[in-house]
Amino acid sequence: EPLATTPLGSVPGLPTTYIISPDGTPVARQVGPVTGEQLDDYINSKKTTAASK
Repeated sequence: EPLATTPLGSVPGLPTTYIISPDGTPVARQVGPVTGEQLDDYINSKKTTAASK
């Protein structure tokens, strides 16, 4: 059976979370549950990385 697809690509399982940059580019995909804390940690790590460049 084929995988479900979205405009962002395949959905190998549910839940699937996509993180989209402000310019509309998909930057991350997580299959499985994600907590608010995990999302905050990911976003903060990217802010820290961008600030150090």
